Amino acid sequence: MADLRLDSVNLALGEPNPYLRQGLRQAFNARGLGGVIDCHSMEKVEEALTAGTLDVLVCDVELKGGDFCDAIHRMRHHKLGGNPFVLVIGTLGSPDPALVRRVIDCGVDDLLLKPVSIEAVMERIRGFVRARKPFVVTHDYIGPDRRKAPRPGEGHPTDLIEVPNTLRGKVVEGKSGEELQKMVLKSAVGLNQHKMQRHAVQIGFLVRRILANVGQVEMGDIYNDDCRRLVEVTKDLSLRLRGTDYAHVAELASSLGGLAQRFCQPDFKPGDVDQELLNKLSMAVRRAFGADQDAAAVARQISDTVSRFAQDKTDSKD
Repeated sequence: MADLRLDSVNLALGEPNPYLRQGLRQAFNARGLGGVIDCHSMEKVEEALTAGTLDVLVCDVELKGGDFCDAIHRMRHHKLGGNPFVLVIGTLGSPDPALVRRVIDCGVDDLLLKPVSIEAVMERIRGFVRARKPFVVTHDYIGPDRRKAPRPGEGHPTDLIEVPNTLRGKVVEGKSGEELQKMVLKSAVGLNQHKMQRHAVQIGFLVRRILANVGQVEMGDIYNDDCRRLVEVTKDLSLRLRGTDYAHVAELASSLGGLAQRFCQPDFKPGDVDQELLNKLSMAVRRAFGADQDAAAVARQISDTVSRFAQDKTDSKD
């Protein structure tokens, strides 16, 4: 490690025990890591993530003052801070299966069981300097690839994404802060595009299930959950569309979200026109993200679909 520029690394340490936190910080300093941020609560961890300069986060997954898994999930989905690619090492006091699964599913890079030794952490850091796992993007997960099969609604396995390793960029390649920031921004744009494409796939899956269960009383819970999930997905898609090459899909996503909200209403009985429009709108969203689609042609198709949507609803009221 002597040839690595560890003094330029920014590491946040989230640990509830002040004595352990102080001991680890001093041990990091002794090994050349000068930029260690002391975090006694999740509020402090979120502040460090929001600052956008972190390379590594080492944090107790049960740290008070917030929800570790929720924070990492939001960070990976680019909803917390400016860098969704921060290397994350979670630490936990007991290997509770449910907690371990939740931590893994939020997108951490590694997990260590307490008591944690400084050498165990440094070994993980050395490993990350050499390489990091590519990311996978699904409708509800962004993080290191650990999955052997797609989840329901994902279709074919997603392509793996090579993501920035600011740790390696600093300590091995000697990249400047500006160079690293450009790397992060470029990869974040690609990550957002993958997420939008996965949303399009998920929308198709949810709509098929919703339409299959219309009127099926015994499937009420699944139907209602799918309708609520469709509203959430279309809302997130609409936000992610802003300022992208797919901005022309925004009107379509908005119309689909509005119709999905109607399907969520307990007293709403979707008729044939409603069901047909829901299906057409979801198919148009999926086609809009097709690799072989001409943007202008898709825009016209979307405009026509939305116009027919409005006209059909007007006609159905007459």
